Amino acid sequence: MKIPHALWIGLIVHASVHLAQSQQNNATQLPPPNEEPPSRRADDPPLDSVHLTLGIEHRRMFGPGYKSFTEGRLGGEAIENEHHGLSVFIFGGTIELEGGTSTHDAAHDPGVVGFGLGYCYYFTRQHTFIRPYVAVEGQFLWMMWKYRHEILFDDETIRYDSTEGADGYAGFGILLGSGKFMDLFAEIGAGGGCFAGETNEGLNNDIFHPYGFIGVRAGLTFWF
Repeated sequence: MKIPHALWIGLIVHASVHLAQSQQNNATQLPPPNEEPPSRRADDPPLDSVHLTLGIEHRRMFGPGYKSFTEGRLGGEAIENEHHGLSVFIFGGTIELEGGTSTHDAAHDPGVVGFGLGYCYYFTRQHTFIRPYVAVEGQFLWMMWKYRHEILFDDETIRYDSTEGADGYAGFGILLGSGKFMDLFAEIGAGGGCFAGETNEGLNNDIFHPYGFIGVRAGLTFWF
């Protein structure tokens, strides 16, 4: 009877030692409860974040009477899961008209203000130094100009006029920086748009026609 008891005692001791070693190995492999996952650094911004964008854009326009459009913009973008960005922005600028055209002969260079919505998809993770992305945008704009020659309409002399319009845009860009506080970006894209058929003074809009464009933009992004 002593031999079976010795065997049982040996098996129990062996199993206890093996279990203790397994628990010790698991404890060394698991990170502490408050430690960041190994794929992210402690000073990385959160996966969902918001940033402010300041930028300038220059467009080469294609259409009767147009030459170029230069604008400044201010926007905010919400980032979700590092790759998806939804933005809202405001902008303002001036359209330069092509000299010698009927559009240029009818109106001075118009001023433009507006707002828009956009979406970006970032191909790399948030803390990557070089982050290529694609962007699509839609924007609503309001344009005002001064006629070169006064117009008499309904016993009223019209010197200034305005109208509304909309355009769309798709582009490709690169964001440079680590996503800590401030990044640089550069982008190139193309799109097109049109204006309403009637001005706000009630005249037929036969001056400003639909247009296309290619453009470049650059600016700064500030992370929060």
